Amino acid sequence: MSDANCPAGQQCGGTGDRAGTCGPPQCQCLVGPPDALCSIPFGCDDGGRCVYPPAGTECGTTCTEDQITVSTCDGAGGCSPGTQMPCPGNASCNGAGCSGPCSADGGCATNFLCFEGRCVEHSGTPPCDGDDAECSSGLCAPNDVCCREKCTQSEALECAFFACTADAGASCVYPPAGTLCDLANESCIGSTLHAGLCDGMGNCIDAGVLCPNNFACNDAGTGCIHLCESDLDCAKGFHCEDGGEDRGECLQFIDGG
Repeated sequence: MSDANCPAGQQCGGTGDRAGTCGPPQCQCLVGPPDALCSIPFGCDDGGRCVYPPAGTECGTTCTEDQITVSTCDGAGGCSPGTQMPCPGNASCNGAGCSGPCSADGGCATNFLCFEGRCVEHSGTPPCDGDDAECSSGLCAPNDVCCREKCTQSEALECAFFACTADAGASCVYPPAGTLCDLANESCIGSTLHAGLCDGMGNCIDAGVLCPNNFACNDAGTGCIHLCESDLDCAKGFHCEDGGEDRGECLQFIDGG
């Protein structure tokens, strides 16, 4: 008996008691090595065709400097290289793949620097390594980035710039607005505490704030009172409570009292 004796779409085969019988075609699939994902078939379909991993299934990567190539299965048992693309996030290669969040400049592509875990474009000059002469602006920031222009040189160290952004802007980075500064010159007048606050642009400004809990300034004018003994220890419009559970607190006068 031969295939010619079988209905269309079937072939003569089988083993044992089934030898010489007609049945679905038996496919002979190309099987690759165990690490060749694309050429390991799942089996055969009803038409006797080999079924391999579908086209688009990732089957490997290669990476050179900061360019990655992702290969995918073609659906017929082969692994085809894709188009070379830059590593995401401006990262550099790490083995056959791309680096993750950076911890040093080496984890970034050419002309990018690691800044707070991200690879950002450099201002156009190499790291200045603490040498102001390396920068056209004459200012190398503490994070070894050339600043685009001079930063505000604050007399209050708490407000002084501490870095320049490692991007095309190369902007000065200062402590955030509201940071306490120039504490040595803190003073208190009436019931207003005069303490310096950074403005976020490198300046320490006088920011007068009322003493807490309606207290007045102490006699030395260096700070606020925290427990009153007389009305003089309270801000205007408040009196010192001399009894009960509120003893020692400054409370508002009622009905002009």
